[in-house]
Amino acid sequence: MRNRQATPIETTHPTTLCPRLRLLALLAAAQLAACVPPDVRTAAKLIDSGDYAGAEHVVDRALDRQPRNQALLAAKIRVLVANERRAEAVALYRRHPSGTLAFGLAKSVLWWALQHPSDQLRLDALQAVRALDASSLMRHVHARLEDPDPVVRTWAAVALSRLPTGANVLERQLTSQHRASRAIALRELGRIAQSAALPTLSGCVGETDAAWRSACATGLGYTDSDRAVALLIPLTRDSAPSVRHAALQAIGRLHRPSATSSVEAACNDAFLGARLAAIDALFVLDAKRAIAKLSRLAEGTSPYVALRVGVQLARQGTVQPGLNAIARGLVDRQAAVRIAALAAASQVADPVAKKLARKALRDAQPQVRLAAARAIGDQLDTPRLRQLTEQLCAGSLDALCAESITLLAGRDRALAKALLLKLLKRNTQATLRAGATASYLSRSGDMAFAVDRVADPMPEVALAAAKALYRRYR
Repeated sequence: MRNRQATPIETTHPTTLCPRLRLLALLAAAQLAACVPPDVRTAAKLIDSGDYAGAEHVVDRALDRQPRNQALLAAKIRVLVANERRAEAVALYRRHPSGTLAFGLAKSVLWWALQHPSDQLRLDALQAVRALDASSLMRHVHARLEDPDPVVRTWAAVALSRLPTGANVLERQLTSQHRASRAIALRELGRIAQSAALPTLSGCVGETDAAWRSACATGLGYTDSDRAVALLIPLTRDSAPSVRHAALQAIGRLHRPSATSSVEAACNDAFLGARLAAIDALFVLDAKRAIAKLSRLAEGTSPYVALRVGVQLARQGTVQPGLNAIARGLVDRQAAVRIAALAAASQVADPVAKKLARKALRDAQPQVRLAAARAIGDQLDTPRLRQLTEQLCAGSLDALCAESITLLAGRDRALAKALLLKLLKRNTQATLRAGATASYLSRSGDMAFAVDRVADPMPEVALAAAKALYRRYR
């Protein structure tokens, strides 16, 4: 179905094309509905009501009559997942492998995670559905508008903000006293409504809570208006560093020259994050002025500022200050500075930057060696990358092992998979295991591994695998 070519319509008049297509779509949907066995619809109703045993009984009887029916097999998989029997669901898929059932397996896990007792897993599932634009699961997202956790409720409202019910919940969260929920609502309102959000966001710049002012500043950065800049300029002098940082980032997105003087002043902010955001924003607003005012900082005493200015100057065509800052950063005593220098090297399009990064492959600190591999990228030969990955995975820093496996997955999938399996066997941290699984799958495209991970005892890992399967087979 994915590769089927549409037949061109050459003789149909444009004024009659859309009504005909709508009619064809309705007829196709009716045909599809007619092909679904009644037992599948009965089982779905029982599952939605929580009667998993009853649903399984209905599906099993139907499968006795039609053992290879894809819709019935998909319903059986959903029942097994709902009953926390994911290993059995995987085994059933293995007996009847198909793209349809792989998609059904993924959808079942996403649905199951949306109703899981863990607040965090429900939130992760909700974010997955949003990222995948999984329209077939939106009615289950709708149920999260009544979720007991206010953060889950807010993100459900964001996902459904185009519907009246979702918009109403999001509006209520704008006045919530729950700190995180209100911050999410304010920030996302700007992304969703853009200029229409300006009246609401105008009233929140004076909030007493810095988290709310920061969220408001971020939201204003999506409203594309001079009024938003006027509201953001005072926030660049806010008492809270996080608010100043958010305001400067927002100004950089809005591209309004009227903020140039305030941004230039913020280049001397005491908070490093705000200072770096101001440097980036000034290069966006007025590159010539930024070059004239900030070039000296590339030779300054702050390595992070020197690297940021150096990268920006390289983007303007002047590479040497950036290369000098990278070279100095790579011999700094602090590993964090050396890692920042390697991050800068990855952004400077000059062969000398890659040559400097290669020297860091011999650094005493494993996290620096990994940063060097990232900076060199595709220019790092595969044997060297294999060696680095095996070294890192032989140590005790599993986060570094996981990241190096991700780099290797696109080059040597067999070795990357073997090292990942060892990591998953010894590590018990759900976040790390799920992240390592997701990263490996995104680079390798190993869907057989994704199916296996659906049976992982940790639901976070199963969800990561389901996301990859849904993306591949939808």
